[in-house]
Amino acid sequence: MNILNRRWLLIVVMLVALGILIAIVGWMFSEHFNNQNQPMPPASPTVSSAPSPASSTDGMKTYTNTEFGFEFQYPENWSFEINSFYSPFSKFNLQGNTSDKNYNPLNPAFMINIVTPDFAEGAAISMQNLGSAGSEIVIAAIKGMKYTYTFEGRVLIDIIIPLKSTAIIFETDQRHVDTFNQVVTSFKFLSGMKTYRNEKYGFKLEYPEKYIIKENEISWDSEVGVPEDRLKGYRYEKPVSPLFYLEFYSSSTIKNPEITIAVYNANKLNINKWIDYINKGVKQRLIYEGRYISNIESIFVLGIESVKALSGCCMECVMNIFIPKENKIYDLKQDGSISLPQECPNGFNERYGCCLQNEDVFNQILTTFKFLK
Repeated sequence: MNILNRRWLLIVVMLVALGILIAIVGWMFSEHFNNQNQPMPPASPTVSSAPSPASSTDGMKTYTNTEFGFEFQYPENWSFEINSFYSPFSKFNLQGNTSDKNYNPLNPAFMINIVTPDFAEGAAISMQNLGSAGSEIVIAAIKGMKYTYTFEGRVLIDIIIPLKSTAIIFETDQRHVDTFNQVVTSFKFLSGMKTYRNEKYGFKLEYPEKYIIKENEISWDSEVGVPEDRLKGYRYEKPVSPLFYLEFYSSSTIKNPEITIAVYNANKLNINKWIDYINKGVKQRLIYEGRYISNIESIFVLGIESVKALSGCCMECVMNIFIPKENKIYDLKQDGSISLPQECPNGFNERYGCCLQNEDVFNQILTTFKFLK
C-alpha cells in the first residue's frame, strides 16, 4: 500500500511539473505573438521651456508634440507619461502628474487622449448617461463639449474636441481643475498660424497666416473739435482717446477690417465707468464713432474682470470684448451685421439677432491673446 501511494504521488508531481512547463511555454509564445502584432507607440514629442518674456508663463513649461501638431503649457514641476496604455481606439495618450507622490496611473491628475471619432461619440453618450448634459466650449478656436459628472466617487471633468479624422479628450478631476484650465486655455495647434507681438502696448496673439494685418497709430483725441459748451457737464479731466488699432483682413480686396483690436486711454476709469462715459458721449454724438455699447455682460479674461458687449450703428452688429489693463482698455472686436436667420445660415446669433462673421478666427485670436507683463 505504501509503495502504491508513492507511485501515485510521483505521478501527481510529474503531471504538475508538466503542466507548469506547458504554461510557461504557452506564455512565452503568447508574449512573442503580442509583441509582433501590437502597434509601436508614436515617438515621444519634445518638451521645451516656455519663452521668458511673457509673465503668464512664469513657472510653466511648453509641451510640444510635432507628430500630432499641438502644444500647451503646464506647471514646470509636473511630468508626463506618454502612451501609458494601449487601446485600438487611442492614437496617442498622455497623462500626469507622474511626479506626484500620490500618482495613480488609473486615476491621473490630467489626461489628453487622441481617439477615433466613434470612441469619442460613445464616451459622450456615457457621460450623458452619468447625468452630465454637457455645455459648449471653445478650445483652440474649435467648438467642443464639456462634461462634468461623478464616476466611482470622483467628480470628473471631460472636454471632447472633434477634429477631421480624430477627436481629443481632455480629462481631469475636481482637485486639479485650476491647472486643467491653464492647460486647455493654452492649448493650440501648430500649423498655419503667425504670432503678432506689440511691445509698445504690451500684448501678443496668434492669427491665421493667410490674414493681412494693418497697424494704425492714433494721435488725436476723440473730442477734438467739439465746442466747449457741448462738453460742459460731460467731459472728465482728460478725454478718453483711441491710441492704436490692429486690423485683420482675410483678403486685400476687403475694405473694412473683419476683426479689430483697439487700445483706448482709460483716463483712470474702471471698465464700467469707462463704458458709461462712452455711451454718454455717443448719445450726444461726441465720441466713439456713434457706436453705442449695449448687452453688457461681465466676464473674466486672463483673470481680469472684463466686459462682453455689443456695439454698432447703421445695421452694424459688433461683438466687443473690453479688457482693462494699466489705464488702458483693450477692445477685441468681431465684426457683424444685423440680419435675419435665413440671411446668415452659419453665424447667426439668436441672442443678439445679428450675423457675427469670422467666429472661428476671432476665437483663435481671443484664446491666444496675452499680455506681455
